[in-house]
Amino acid sequence: MRGKAKNHPVYLLTDIHVALLLNVSVATIRNWRAVGGGPRFCRMGAGSIRYRLDDVIEYVAAKLRDEIPDQEER
Repeated sequence: MRGKAKNHPVYLLTDIHVALLLNVSVATIRNWRAVGGGPRFCRMGAGSIRYRLDDVIEYVAAKLRDEIPDQEER
């Protein structure tokens, strides 16, 4: 286990839950996982993938930006 245990339950989410939370398709979630992007996940068994809610929240927090770059900076 990484870090200290938190004082709340671990919420495990499916691809569908994460897609709904992030407003993207399930195919996008699966593609991110296949290419090494997106939130951290855990394999619970054959074909059973779950995402911890905390990891989804951390993923979104890491994507926050204070400003949008100008077209020339992209």
